[in-house]
Order: sequence, then structure tokens, then C-alpha cells
Amino acid sequence: MPLADRDRFELSGADLTRWLTKPEAGADLLCRNLGETREEDTDEDSSGVVGIDVVEQNSDHRAQRSRQSEFNFPSPNIVAGQQTELQRFDLPKIQEVSNNEAAKTGRGDYVTGLGFEDCCEISAKQSIAELKPRKVHCIQYDIEGRSKEILRAAMEANTDVVMHSANEVGFLGSAPFGKGLTIDITGLSKPLIFTSIKTALRRLGEVIVSYTAPDSTWLDSADLDLVHSSNNHAENVSAAEALKEIVACEFPPYHIHSLERLATDATRARALLAFSSSSHERLIHLVSNQSFNHLDVLTSSASVPSAHIAEMVARVAVREAETHDIIKQDDEVPDQILANIERSYHTKYFLGGMNFEIGLTGSKLETLASAAFCSKYRVNNVWYVRPNKFDTNKFTTGAGQQRYFKISI
Repeated sequence: MPLADRDRFELSGADLTRWLTKPEAGADLLCRNLGETREEDTDEDSSGVVGIDVVEQNSDHRAQRSRQSEFNFPSPNIVAGQQTELQRFDLPKIQEVSNNEAAKTGRGDYVTGLGFEDCCEISAKQSIAELKPRKVHCIQYDIEGRSKEILRAAMEANTDVVMHSANEVGFLGSAPFGKGLTIDITGLSKPLIFTSIKTALRRLGEVIVSYTAPDSTWLDSADLDLVHSSNNHAENVSAAEALKEIVACEFPPYHIHSLERLATDATRARALLAFSSSSHERLIHLVSNQSFNHLDVLTSSASVPSAHIAEMVARVAVREAETHDIIKQDDEVPDQILANIERSYHTKYFLGGMNFEIGLTGSKLETLASAAFCSKYRVNNVWYVRPNKFDTNKFTTGAGQQRYFKISI
């Protein structure tokens, strides 16, 4: 069993020699200088013995308390749904701007992913036409996707094109980006969204983000009826099982990756802030394979099929923790998402003394807000869960409105 500092006694010189030669006198040697220790005494006394927390006079109840706090690691007293006075952090600013304003400030480098969805191609073409960037950085994946169409649009705009592998993103920290950098997250994976936005904000202090949502997803009302039917007959676990029949775009096994890790105090409880989505198995896999004491799960407040499923998934996921909160939010507004991350961080990390971790298990806008927060504030871990493979024909179709965000720190 490991020992903490408070369990350690230090002897030297003649005292050490006597302790080694006369072990029967060990107790007297170790305790003779302790005196009468009170609750309000500091951990270090004039004898130089550091962190001694128990004495003979009250050893029973204090030893019991010491063992509990150091080896059982109980959760702090976090009350679900508690309201606290929020200490305001100096958060990054996320402001949605018009296409015209983005065009004025985003004429530097443009980063985009060569994704496979309709919205990836449409977003890249429109951004290149509106922004007229001086250089286009294209991130290429193993799947060809819409590579040819996006590259053709960049070349027709008479701009320099630089190709990068999705596995080699070191350029984000070393490329000579200047003011006016635009990152199009539409075709980027969540690890690339997180890394690129966090790196850009730390390097430049400001970045323009372009995002085009898909027009429709794979989920329709008939699918939702199937899930609701399962949910009406049993617990939400049955709903999760029903989801496996219709969410066939991702295939296990799932793999958990740490994108950012900070030195962690293993004696503290763990709090996870994660996002629930209709891609349910990512969240379920993360909370089932890690040991979290508290879960904050953010889910959409929208009245659409995917949001209803996300709420069901959240109710299943929180069973893995001792305490939890399910928080509904408008997941289309990044600054509101950022405010919820701030609130969770303040409550669990500052007030609760817990290790604070983030799971990127939600949307691209939720990943954007997470990256913005982590550009200024350290968290103990940022997790990403990826499937073994996925079906590109069962993701999304079409493209919705293109949006621009200006983020600054």
C-alpha cells in the first residue's frame, strides 16, 4: 500500500542508529517529539516531521478519516443541479459574424478538410469564393471523399494550394500563419478541430471559423418511432439497444484517444463533461471504460428526432457515475456552449476540487467551444472516441446555411 507524505517519519544520526539496533523502542522514538497535536495545527511542526496527522490520544477516529480520504477517494459533495455563484472567467469571445465581415478579416490562409459529405464540398467552394484566401491548406484523409471537387475550386481561384496529411498536423503549430486565418471545420475531424482552433488561438489570439451544417441526417421519424417503442416497454437501456439497429453508420470496436493530458492528482475524484448525440456509442463507450465520479452531460434542447435520441443516450450514460447532471442547451450557439463548460469547470474543479476532463462526444460546434475554452484553461484530459470504421453513405446529405464565427482571446 503506498504511503502519503503525512504517513512518513524521518530519523537521522543517533536516533536512526537506536531505532535500527533497538526496534522495541521504535514507537517512543517516532512519537516523542509530537506533543499535543490539535486540529488547527499546521502539517509541519518545529521538529521537522512533515505531515503527521495522527497522535495516540485521538488515533482511532483520525486514522479512520485518513484512510478514507487517501485510499477510497470519495467524491466531493456535489449536489445534482446545484446553483452556485459563478466566478467569472476571462473566457474567449465567440461572435457570429456576417459573410461580408468574415471576408474582410479572413483573407489570409484558409484551412479545410477534404471530407466526404455534401456540405464539405459546398462549404469549401463558397468560402474560397467569398474569402479569396492567399493560400489554401487542404487536409487529406484516407477516404478520397470530395477531394477532386474541392481542389478544383481552389485552383480555379488562382490561389496557392498546400496538401497536408490528416496524420501530420504539426504544420498547425509551425506554419507562418498571419492575421486573417480561417479554419473551415465542416470537413475536419473532431481531433483536428480541437487541435487547430486551440493552436491558432494560442499563437495568433484570433481566428475565423467557417461552418456549414448538413441539410439532413440519416435519422427519420420512422427510426425515432422504433426507438420510442423500445423505450416505452422498458428502460432507456432498451432504447440504446434499439439504436444499434438504426445507427449503422459506425462500427465497433471503438478506440479512446487522449488529445490533451495534464498531470493529474490520483487522489482526487474525476469529473467528466461530455456531450450527448445520436452517435450514441461513443459516449457510452467512454463512460463505460473510464471511472468517473461525476458526469455533466450536455444535450440539445431542440425538438428534433436526433435531439430526442441524444437525451435518451444521456440518461443511459449517467448511470455510470455516482452523481450527474444532464444539461439541456442550444447546441447551435457556441458561446452558450462555452458558458456551460465554464459553469461545469467552476463547480467541479474550483468548488469541488475534482479533476476535470472533457469528452468530445458531440457536435463540431461543441468541439469548437471546447477548443476555445482549452486555449486559455488547462483541463486534466480531453478524450476523443473513434469507431473502427464507418459507412460514408449513412451520414448526411445536402448543405444548410454557412456560418462564420470570430473567436478571440
